[in-house]
Amino acid sequence: MITILYIDDDLHDGELVHSMLFGYRVVLARNGTAGLEAYYRFMPDIVILDILLPDMNGLELLDRLPTGCEQHPEIIALSGVADPGLAQEVRRRGVKKFLRKPIESKILKGAINELLRGNGAAGHGQLQEHPPEYENTLNVKSPAFASIIGSSRIISRLKDRAHRYARCSFPVLILGESGTGKELFAKSIHELSRRCKDPFIVLNCAALPDTLIESELFGTEAGAFTGAVNRAGGFELANGGTLFLDEIGELSPSGQAKLLRILEEKVVYRLGSRRARKIDVRFVAATNKDLFLRAEGGMFRKDLFYRISGLELHIPPLRERKEDIEELSDTILRKGVEGAESNRHYRLSAGALAQLRAHHWPGNVRELEHVLHRAMLHSDSAVIEAAHLEISRNGRGYASLPMDEKQLPLF
Repeated sequence: MITILYIDDDLHDGELVHSMLFGYRVVLARNGTAGLEAYYRFMPDIVILDILLPDMNGLELLDRLPTGCEQHPEIIALSGVADPGLAQEVRRRGVKKFLRKPIESKILKGAINELLRGNGAAGHGQLQEHPPEYENTLNVKSPAFASIIGSSRIISRLKDRAHRYARCSFPVLILGESGTGKELFAKSIHELSRRCKDPFIVLNCAALPDTLIESELFGTEAGAFTGAVNRAGGFELANGGTLFLDEIGELSPSGQAKLLRILEEKVVYRLGSRRARKIDVRFVAATNKDLFLRAEGGMFRKDLFYRISGLELHIPPLRERKEDIEELSDTILRKGVEGAESNRHYRLSAGALAQLRAHHWPGNVRELEHVLHRAMLHSDSAVIEAAHLEISRNGRGYASLPMDEKQLPLF
């Protein structure tokens, strides 16, 4: 199988390239040091690297890659700026392809196929828009994905990747902005796994102060402190199943150290107890922070980061999958407003849909839900018009109301 090493510190571009090259072995590295380590470990056929890397210049990395010998990878260099001098330096180092960012799927695949043909790897098969095995492995209609709405290509591939990740017990790190549906993907991974009949336990790390971390994660024994009772912690409750650690980027340094110990030892000690309890738990963590940068900056433990990021899912913001807005809206409108007494079957007018598609959606799907819930309450008919949409452009949340309503005092 063709192996492609992609070296770039941009998480989104990494996920995008991984999706473009679906069906082939793609190894992602976030900096030059990790890229060199991955090169000697996986010996890729193709190396794709961004010239601007956080820890070393891309030209320096090119000098350290074993080009120019009989057995060497073909290299594609990427840059976000047009610089003829840089292009000349890159080509002087034996690089045949120098592409501009943002990356276009057709151009990247064409460049890879051309290099593979020249390198005698054509017998492995060329990159296609849909690899032959794609239709056989994609399982996006599973009931486990019922709560994840969207048929865009990137969401379909994320569902397929989640399905693959469910087959093993490696930790999964889910990255994405607030409101993108990270917990929904975590739950889907659990429901598709062999652990589906066992518990799925959610712990919000942002809500765990240092004084409660041990009791919430490990549990307590009666007498450990005044009022303590025998109580299982999150790890014990999730035994056999999945523990979802939400907002793990907010976990305190003390909490990080305790979590790392459990990941390494696979045993827990209740607060006030000396008895070791073995646990068999699948760890899935989520964050809206760039944990790699936080780890590099000393704000998150590097050893813990590498423990929890064995597999990654990067959930795109809604603004990057606007083709899903109509399907998402239809689903939200069918559900209606919780507690509202209405039998209407709401639908969007063309103008309302156009306005939804034009919005940037900083709050992602959660913001879309709130906008449509308000619109259903404002509408006197089953048709949601653009005037019913309170889409916040200035933080006030009423930018699209008629002028007479905007002038009403707000309390």
